[in-house]
Amino acid sequence: MKNIFTKFDFFNQNLQEFLTKNEGKMTTLNFFKFLAKSQENDPKNFQVRSIWVAEPEKQWIGEYKVVFGAHFNLRAWQRVLEITDPIEAVMEQLKNNEVANAITGYPIFWDTETKQIIASSQTEAVAVVQEGVPFVPVYSSGDSFIYVRTVIVKEANMFFKKDTAVLAVDADGNVSWVREPVE
Repeated sequence: MKNIFTKFDFFNQNLQEFLTKNEGKMTTLNFFKFLAKSQENDPKNFQVRSIWVAEPEKQWIGEYKVVFGAHFNLRAWQRVLEITDPIEAVMEQLKNNEVANAITGYPIFWDTETKQIIASSQTEAVAVVQEGVPFVPVYSSGDSFIYVRTVIVKEANMFFKKDTAVLAVDADGNVSWVREPVE
């Protein structure tokens, strides 16, 4: 019997390659069906929700699938004890269309030639620091998905990788960049 745990580390799970590869080779509808099937096959380690994101400047609205993996669940359990349902807290944050637009504005893709993830800009992730929320989710996105990469405790000395833009959301839902995305 083959040991799948030697190939895939659930506790340090990074679904970006999995998501970008499959998004790139499927239609959006088939990709959404694939995500639903993946959740059905492993609901403890792979969960999917849906949101609609409007881009007023382009007069466009589109559905995105929000993906939560085992890494998010583990880190939320370890770091965010005061929130009973971290997935719902993230989905509540994503209801702010300006937040969702900021996240989806910097998609990542799978490059079939180089066999690696490429970003549409030098910004590969967006961290969202929201007033009244005790944790900071770090997101990346593709053309039709938002992946919640991890969650960190909100504190004064937070560190973010250089490819991560930081978005602040005040108590009224107003959005501003703390660390601007790099184009």
